[in-house]
Amino acid sequence: MSHTQIRDYFFKEGLIFYDSVINGAFSLERDLTPSLFESFARKTGISTSMDKEDVLSNMGLVTQKGMTNAGCLLLAEKPSHFIVSATLSCALFQGTTKTKILDQKVYEGDISELYQKGLIYLLSHLNTEFIIGSQREEQLELPEAALREALINALAHRDYRSSANVQVFIFQDRVEMVNPGGLVGGLTLKDLGKRSAPRNPLLFGILQRMGLVENIGSGISRISEELEERHLPGPKFDVDDNWFSLIFPRTMKSSQKSSQKSSQKITSLMAENPDITIAKLSEAVGIGERAIKKQIASLQSQNKIARIGPDKGGHWKVIN
Repeated sequence: MSHTQIRDYFFKEGLIFYDSVINGAFSLERDLTPSLFESFARKTGISTSMDKEDVLSNMGLVTQKGMTNAGCLLLAEKPSHFIVSATLSCALFQGTTKTKILDQKVYEGDISELYQKGLIYLLSHLNTEFIIGSQREEQLELPEAALREALINALAHRDYRSSANVQVFIFQDRVEMVNPGGLVGGLTLKDLGKRSAPRNPLLFGILQRMGLVENIGSGISRISEELEERHLPGPKFDVDDNWFSLIFPRTMKSSQKSSQKSSQKITSLMAENPDITIAKLSEAVGIGERAIKKQIASLQSQNKIARIGPDKGGHWKVIN
């Protein structure tokens, strides 16, 4: 094996982590300004009264040799000055192909900034529908929580050794979030949502502290749950050795019809059997218990059903 092949093998198998490698271009005296450290401290909830280098050393972001790549991504004013691919590209296309670009932006900033800018881009270009019930409610065509999870995962788990950046593509029929780097060594598509081997564990740990990510390995499961609750198709994946793509199908109208059918089925089942349980409703309707509970809450707010008595020993009453 050549030197390059050996290095790539160690990175791919998780024996060396790029986020822990020292970035020789970053100067602690020149680039770690008080304002940048104060901003980082607010995001992570740490004290600014302690020596900044001691604090960052305790967090593993700084060593005697200098700032790590993770520190550059979190603390640099423009991380792309030190890691060329540390940007986010967002684009809106006409139709279902990349033939015609309607809008395109390339964002710079630390990871939390890229996350916020990418989310704003998604929210501003996706459709919002007004749901008329007991109160008028705005509903984004895709669950915001699922979009948040997918975006931060793309930024946290990407391969920063690649010269490509994270990309968000909005098509007429889908939203794609693409990040450089396939699955980490040892993982398969079947493992998604069940197991995780983070490509950047130091970076991921700080993002957890910021409250941007939760438990390792649970992101795909939460995305699937959010989509299921809205009766939307689950996420799709396109993976090879160099890229990982998470795809959200856009089917807003059909999802609303599906939700209405589920609500009608719930009320019919309650009318037939007022003692029916959440578990039995989930089994009969074909959606998860969490989604059933949301449907019930919506029906109760619209005064279409009521719960008579306690959760145990009570029964359902169909009002309308």
